Amino acid sequence: MFRKNDDHMQCELFNTSSYLNQRVRNRLDGSWAPLFYENVFCMIDESPFAILYADQVGRPNFPVNILLGLEIIAAFKDFTVEEMLEEFFFNLQIKRALGIRDIGECPLAERTIYYFRQRLYLHTLEHPEDTDLVYQQFQIISEHLMNFMGLSGQEMRMDSTMLMSNIRKAGRLSLAYDVLHKALKAIPAEQLPEQLAEVLKPGFKNNLLYRAKFCEIAGRFHEMLQLCGTVLKWVSGDDDLKNHVAVKQVSRFLTDKAEYDTDSKEWVYKTPKPGTTSDHLQSAHDPDATCRKKREEVHIGYVANLTETCSDDNPVQIVTDYTIKKNNVADQTMAHESIPRLVSVYGMEELYVDGGYSGEAVHNTAADQGVDMYYTNMTGKESSKTSLNEFTFEGTTVTHCPAGHPSIFSLYDDETSNILAHFDKETCQACPAQLSCPTVPRRQGRTLSITPKQRIAAETRKQIEDKDQHRINTSKRAAIEGTNSAIKRRHGAGKLRVRGHHKCRIIFGLKIMAHNFKQLLRSVKGDIRRSLQEAARQRKRKGLPVAASNV
Repeated sequence: MFRKNDDHMQCELFNTSSYLNQRVRNRLDGSWAPLFYENVFCMIDESPFAILYADQVGRPNFPVNILLGLEIIAAFKDFTVEEMLEEFFFNLQIKRALGIRDIGECPLAERTIYYFRQRLYLHTLEHPEDTDLVYQQFQIISEHLMNFMGLSGQEMRMDSTMLMSNIRKAGRLSLAYDVLHKALKAIPAEQLPEQLAEVLKPGFKNNLLYRAKFCEIAGRFHEMLQLCGTVLKWVSGDDDLKNHVAVKQVSRFLTDKAEYDTDSKEWVYKTPKPGTTSDHLQSAHDPDATCRKKREEVHIGYVANLTETCSDDNPVQIVTDYTIKKNNVADQTMAHESIPRLVSVYGMEELYVDGGYSGEAVHNTAADQGVDMYYTNMTGKESSKTSLNEFTFEGTTVTHCPAGHPSIFSLYDDETSNILAHFDKETCQACPAQLSCPTVPRRQGRTLSITPKQRIAAETRKQIEDKDQHRINTSKRAAIEGTNSAIKRRHGAGKLRVRGHHKCRIIFGLKIMAHNFKQLLRSVKGDIRRSLQEAARQRKRKGLPVAASNV
């Protein structure tokens, strides 16, 4: 039975902190704990979590705000579950942060934490179209922090970073063993033939993976493919086993790595085509993980797309949006989904990104939402021909070429948004810029065909070539690289302690909230942006009043 926790709003007359030395009590009051209690714990809305609990009258749930607040603190301190419980029981700061005034009050079992995580995961898995419960709380807390610190959300920056779940990079032979072993564990032992039962014996793995010579690996992998095929054939008559998750992974693995040879009646390894292996199974323990090569480095896992404020007037910057996807999802796709949210919630007007986000989809979405896009670079090669920006446009009509010659006529296709401009043949032949001109010779003259993608690329490149604007774009966007690094190093997001897309999304959301709380601490302590610190010092030297803090 679900019940909201309002007990923390009524303070007891005597509690543990009442017996502390006054100096110690003052230090407790000046620590991070009261700040967390007021700006994170009290902002948690427990109502959406009622769906995780039964409607029947019975024993009430352990307070959701305490569980969620403790998870955020664990992300803030990068605690394991064991460390989290230890600190919860005996750390007075954490008790205070969670609205608990007495040591020993509100006992918590380790299993309760895992049950709560399981409920969150199953709800996300069963209702993928619903808003993630953790993301809901992130939005509530972020909006509060924005208002509390007086931050502006009109200017933002966006970047993606690679994450890895709790798996290891496995070679194809090791992956074959893991997939096969999991499937055989799902089949009752008494039903296994001797050939397959051999795989479950302790010495099989050592002989297969660690005692095989390099020249024997191809042969061992061929043997594993045959064993996987035997498993599928063995369970083909049992619908329950055939539809088991572990057995389906065997089928997926064989489809990825092999093909059935009808002549030899064996499974044989197939050489993958370039660019087709990204969605292949990477781990038997995390079937959602994908593979992506970025800057000559291979990443297995997921990609996180972060958006952060970047106004020069903000004392600190906080993350305003995050998305977790399989790491073969393009940056443009994630930006396309995030921009409308950022506009509706924070009123974003300008977005600073790198070249990975340049493209027609993002440009059109931003234009529809009234957002100005600023890029630091572009993907693709630059053409040696004259830029399309050198042509003169009046709306969707090309009126003049870069040399000043008028077009004969210009056509616009409403369906494709393409522009086709025609120029005089004799005039073009006499033009000294003919070799670098992007127009194409035709029988009746020269034509220029412009797609929306080409025009957007030309406009973006023109913006990048403006040195002053490019310097501003780079300065605005660069700091989000440090944010990515801090979240991965300080809060343990580089390699998460869970597996699977939905679990990673939940845990990563907690770490983002922990990062934002850390930014609040910085603001309160005066550890604000250096440019604002220097401006305050300059005003102080001149005898001018220093601007009051927003907090």
